[in-house]
Amino acid sequence: TKEPGSLGEPLYLDVSTAIQSSERRGLVHVFGGRYGLASKDFNPTHALAAFENLQNPQPKNHFTVGILDDITGTSLPVSLCIDLIAKDVTQCILWGKGQDGTVGSAKHIIQILGEHTSLFAQGYFSYDAHKAGAVTTSHLRFDP
Repeated sequence: TKEPGSLGEPLYLDVSTAIQSSERRGLVHVFGGRYGLASKDFNPTHALAAFENLQNPQPKNHFTVGILDDITGTSLPVSLCIDLIAKDVTQCILWGKGQDGTVGSAKHIIQILGEHTSLFAQGYFSYDAHKAGAVTTSHLRFDP
């Protein structure tokens, strides 16, 4: 997270300092940006946009990717959608309210399908710290 008044994010500053303190000073240019703003996911399409930015004659520094920044104009354009998920993969997202049983049920689904079928099962769960009544999200994935 960029601190107010800082020249950049911590990793950007660490890499820039390391380059400037080495024999590579002046030979390497460091470009940094922000991603995943407002709890948005960073996906392969955003990574491609960052690499395409580096191919420009004048790459943007301190860019944003994944949101449209219409105030400062630092957003990188996203040219296409990259789908890395195989065709035989089933993905589900289940939303619930804290303590309504959705997360527990989703965990049972993964356990049952993983142990009693030939499918591989994977799950990721996110929930608010407030627990009761807060939104929960269960991401499930199954494939042969």
